[in-house]
Amino acid sequence: PGYSRPRARARSLHASPRGNENNSPRMTDVLLVECGFGNDSHGQNATKAAVRACRNAIEFNSVSIKKIIPGGYDAMKLNVILAVPPEYSDGLDLKEVKRVFP
Repeated sequence: PGYSRPRARARSLHASPRGNENNSPRMTDVLLVECGFGNDSHGQNATKAAVRACRNAIEFNSVSIKKIIPGGYDAMKLNVILAVPPEYSDGLDLKEVKRVFP
């Protein structure tokens, strides 16, 4: 009755929010899927929460990237999707979030 479900909007670090409108190359093979969680309860900072989520996703795995990806980190391609509440998405600094990744 008086309850409305919270909504989040996903933002990609490499693609427009509506998809692949510019026909840029897309990844065809998925090797790993990692999920992470991050928040900034007191500061309400979307960038800080996104950085924490990305770190959470990549720090807790035991995958040897150098062994499974020819070329190691230099050849690795990432597709990152962030779910950010609409009221905070304008404050999201994607350049800061990109610095998390090797």
